[in-house]
Amino acid sequence: MLIEIINLNRDNEFIEANNENSLINLKNTFYKTYQISFDEQIWFYNNVMLTSSEDISKVNKLSLFIKNSFLTLQIEMKDKKIYKLPLINKNLLIKQLKKIIENKFNLTDFNIFKNNLKLEEKKEINDYHITENSILNIKKEVSKYQIT
Repeated sequence: MLIEIINLNRDNEFIEANNENSLINLKNTFYKTYQISFDEQIWFYNNVMLTSSEDISKVNKLSLFIKNSFLTLQIEMKDKKIYKLPLINKNLLIKQLKKIIENKFNLTDFNIFKNNLKLEEKKEINDYHITENSILNIKKEVSKYQIT
């Protein structure tokens, strides 16, 4: 099934999803994968808004409108390569963002920086006024007791 993701902050994006038989399952998938809460997901089929209980097993294309609380972020690794992250909620804690990066890139013991400022785990992305397509830097944690 093809899903068109509509977000007012950026160009529409298309992704392929496994055929789901119910919208509730698809909403759960988007919640687990992208941390997009049910309240922020508005689903359409042929320009008609869907309810969570509808059968979508025979549908081949859906549209998902995401309320405007999400960003696309990029991360720059030590090797200077830049990678795009999935949609990220602006209200996500930095600690949760670290978990997403950890899982996606199989990283451990790192910090996230924006303009050389270390982002604190207990704060939200919003606290740093991070904007669409911002590039965050990933740096390995260095123990103050490490001997070089």
